[in-house]
Amino acid sequence: MSKADYENLYNHLIIRKKMDLRETMELFDTSESTARRMFIRLEKDGRALRTSGGIMLFVGSAMDYSFDAVARAQYQEKTAIGEAACSLVQDGDVIYCDAGTTLLCFCEALANRSKKKPLNISVFTNSLANLEALSDLMTVILVGGMYRPHRKDFCGFIAETSLSRLHFTKCFLGADGSLVPKYFSTTDFDTARLNEIVIHNSEKTIVLADSFKFEKTSLVSYAPFNLVHTVVTDSGISVAAKNALIKSNIDVVLKSELNK
Repeated sequence: MSKADYENLYNHLIIRKKMDLRETMELFDTSESTARRMFIRLEKDGRALRTSGGIMLFVGSAMDYSFDAVARAQYQEKTAIGEAACSLVQDGDVIYCDAGTTLLCFCEALANRSKKKPLNISVFTNSLANLEALSDLMTVILVGGMYRPHRKDFCGFIAETSLSRLHFTKCFLGADGSLVPKYFSTTDFDTARLNEIVIHNSEKTIVLADSFKFEKTSLVSYAPFNLVHTVVTDSGISVAAKNALIKSNIDVVLKSELNK
């Protein structure tokens, strides 16, 4: 078992929260005994807890989230989703862009589009990563507050107060999970509160989420389906989840459809 495999397994665990033995064996093309040794080492290091036939992430603090680790998961899907969502932005828009790795891909696509033809838009964001991607090309207003280095974003009372006084034509939000057909969810209370405020102050709410997010739920809900106008995802979304979105009057945009 190499150090790289060990860290790679931990990065996957951060995203998925739990993994079983067979899944790990297939992912790393390794034997059952090697997979078990990896599980034992993660538990010994205080990073995970072994379960019957698998392992689960040990959530001891907010620092368990790693922006860089999450950014590597489903990267191709996130990039294509970001490019697809970029086409929903129009001149004159005042948008809010959530923090998160899929939203960073969206901002990078927005930057590339602006290089070809400048966009007359204003972008508000609580993400330092989004600011760095866009600030040389368009008007970007960073929403301040308490900085979270592991998320590269700002939150808390100051951020909430600032956002409560603003109005957006569109908001672009991420999701860590979704209980179909009820709500979208995230991993922490601060993000959920910011998203609730932004949705209330936006004419249109657009959620960017890869299809994997529709296979799990997260800690706290931030938006029932009836408050979301559009979902941009990939073609891996299940028929049941897609139909539930459509039945809730949500426009479903698949990356494969926009990239034809």
